[in-house]
Formats: sequence, C-alpha cells, structure tokens
Amino acid sequence: MRKAAWLFVAVFSASTVAFDGQPLYYEIDWGPVTLADVKVELLDSQGVKSVTADVQSRGAGAWFSDFRSTLEILHLHDGTKLLNGESTWGDTHSDITVIWPASGSMPIVDLYRSEPRDYELTP
Repeated sequence: MRKAAWLFVAVFSASTVAFDGQPLYYEIDWGPVTLADVKVELLDSQGVKSVTADVQSRGAGAWFSDFRSTLEILHLHDGTKLLNGESTWGDTHSDITVIWPASGSMPIVDLYRSEPRDYELTP
C-alpha cells in the first residue's frame, strides 16, 4: 500500500509539473550519435493552453546541417488558435504565423522565407 501511495504521488507530481510551463529537455540520438537537443514547454493557465518546442542541431546533426527551429501552438480561451514558427537552416531563415479565428472563418497565414524553396511540396 505504501508503494502504491508513493507511485500515486510521483505520477500526480509529474503530471502537474508537466503543464506548468517548466521546460522539459530531450536529446535526439541516432544510436550513439547525438543529432539535436529539444526543449518542450507545456502550459495550461487561465484558459490559455500552449505548447512550445525548440529544436537545435548538436553534435553530428550540426555537422550535416546547422539548424534551429521553434514552434509555438496556442489555444486561447475564446477558441482562437495560433501557430508561430521560426526556423534557421544554415543561411536560410523562415517565419510563419497562422491564426485560426474562433469564428471558424478561414485561417490567416503570414509566411516569410529568406530564400525560395528549391524543392516542390506535395499534398
């Protein structure tokens, strides 16, 4: 019974901490090789839910392609959804903002890219 109580406290504490905006750190590995570091923050406060993820190349990943990408997704109390993204890959920089209004109307997209893509996007 005592073990079950400690397990409950540990699980409850972990789930509470997970949504308080405290950063959670991860490392992306491919076998013994490190490719990138990831920081994730989850927040559920006063009607606003958000997830922020920051990925940055490190180790072998930086040898192949130096990159950093940040993505934030917000769900506001009025039903509006917002996505903000920023990425840097070598010398190329891009920003994107997408707003899905609570009214259900078409999303508003703002995209900036410092260089044109040299590949096609497929549906």
